[in-house]
Amino acid sequence: MSDVDSAFEYLPKTHLLHYRVSDQYLEMYRSALATVNKNLFFRPSLPGNPDILMTGNLDMSKDSPAIEGQFQHLACFVGGMVALGSRLTKSAEELEIAAKLTNGCVWGYDNTPSGIMPDFSHVLVCKDPAMCVWSGEGDGFISVDDPSYQLRPEAIESVFIMYRLTADPIWMDKGWKMFKAIQKHTRTSIANARVVDVMQAWPTLEDSMETFWLAETLKYFYLLFSEPDLISLDDYVFNTEAHPFRWG
Repeated sequence: MSDVDSAFEYLPKTHLLHYRVSDQYLEMYRSALATVNKNLFFRPSLPGNPDILMTGNLDMSKDSPAIEGQFQHLACFVGGMVALGSRLTKSAEELEIAAKLTNGCVWGYDNTPSGIMPDFSHVLVCKDPAMCVWSGEGDGFISVDDPSYQLRPEAIESVFIMYRLTADPIWMDKGWKMFKAIQKHTRTSIANARVVDVMQAWPTLEDSMETFWLAETLKYFYLLFSEPDLISLDDYVFNTEAHPFRWG
């Protein structure tokens, strides 16, 4: 999913920028969302049986393609994408899906020793949503393939969008908890650094800070706690690097 994130993400955003011209990009988004919703969104089987969704990976190597419980930080942009799309389609059902997807990534932060989501992991796919009962042990992760945190923005981007579209302060609470954990474990005397292993309560750091930390991640945290009319989503659309473009 992460390899083509910009392609999917830009469909509803390009519609906003060209909404007076045609509905071409909106129709492309609707078609893409129907396919993604059918094949990539899944409910995970986790302790406490939370009613959340995640974006997985479709294994096409078998005769019968099957969803894989892949859980990537990069894919956390999807909640925000679906939320923005729900506004265009005026769909309360899609907004609910967006909330569940965003809460899936919030779960990834809430259930590690550091309070930060790992970059790449796997969880169990719930085959029957009516019987999602956790029968395993531990925190819900099957494996943590890449336990690093690279200061990525995707999760807080979706939290920010959900708050702006719903005005529900619960999203501010979720974002604040994420921010406190990130600051606690990434802040140094000169900057913020990449975390080696979020599955440790006190992880070590690497001498690395990606540019998107300043350009995107901190911007979304700042906007989450700003007045809603600051770069309002009624007037602006963000590109995938969090640069605002006026559309309204």
